[in-house]
Amino acid sequence: RVWRFNRWRRGYPARDHDRRRCDDWRWGGSHAGCASGRNLGRQPGAAADVSDEPAPPSPTLSILLLCWNHVAFLEPCISSVAKQALEGVEIVFLDNASIDGSFEAAQSLFDQFGLEATMLRNTQPDSIPANFNRLLAASRGDLVAVLSTDDWYEPDYVASVITATASHPEAGWFSCGGWLFFDDQQRSEQVDETRFVTDRPVDEVILDGGEPHFFVGCAYRRSALTAVGGWDEGQLIEDRDLFLRLSRRFAHHRIAQRLVHYRRSSSAASANAAFMLKGWKRFFAKHAPAFGPRLAARRAETYRSYAALLTDQGDHRAAAAAIARALRLRPMAALNWRTLAYLARRALWGPMK
Repeated sequence: RVWRFNRWRRGYPARDHDRRRCDDWRWGGSHAGCASGRNLGRQPGAAADVSDEPAPPSPTLSILLLCWNHVAFLEPCISSVAKQALEGVEIVFLDNASIDGSFEAAQSLFDQFGLEATMLRNTQPDSIPANFNRLLAASRGDLVAVLSTDDWYEPDYVASVITATASHPEAGWFSCGGWLFFDDQQRSEQVDETRFVTDRPVDEVILDGGEPHFFVGCAYRRSALTAVGGWDEGQLIEDRDLFLRLSRRFAHHRIAQRLVHYRRSSSAASANAAFMLKGWKRFFAKHAPAFGPRLAARRAETYRSYAALLTDQGDHRAAAAAIARALRLRPMAALNWRTLAYLARRALWGPMK
């Protein structure tokens, strides 16, 4: 179902993502009084007076917001959208079957800030790439910016993105700098820009296990996303997979500004080692030919790094399984044996004081 929502009306149930509005709206009710963007005031069964009104112009940029049980984080996200230069911008919001009242809270916040948004809601939770593809299909902008609703933008995000896309027509996607917000400690720090490898092709950096740019706050040309088939719904590490496919056909441009805040917490999927290892397994399987002879080393290092993480988290059984896989792949790698020794020390004597 799709709900159109603005500061005067709360929309109506529909299936076609069009621009209609309805004054007499009910959850699950009919919208017989709605046609061609107007409440015609006709009697049931009467013919609709559909005039030849020009279609509204396509927005320049679509902000795509994905929410899953983010009721506690919606206010900073939506307020940050309200601070943007929003001329020629549309907002599409998708709630991934939240159970904490996120959908209703988002409606209230859009109303509070005077924002018009397309409201979508899943009846069952779906994967991140599936949700991104649904948001893309429901939007119309030539540019799209996706954001999880526990993150938020700096006020000049939209203006900076639009300026960059005009200045770099060769680029298919755009990244920026930002901040990490550690939710458990309630503190922020700047993203360390030195961790990004910017002097080599993006695909080579990804295949070598590096990061070519900050993955949060990216914007894309719709034409580029369409050309590569959007997000792969069979992947769990959907961002790295998308950047690898985009880099083979399009240039990337980094906006040299800190424009986004990324919330990190111990409950996030990226902190779930078992989930991430499953995602890496799918990623390696899909792109094995591109990895070539470096595949074994990349797989081994991934298992080793998560073995260290699992050791820190106290899950020694899972850590032992991960380091055993790393050693089978690269039995002569000294770092694998050091991680095994670290695991043994923690399992026997606990954390060092």
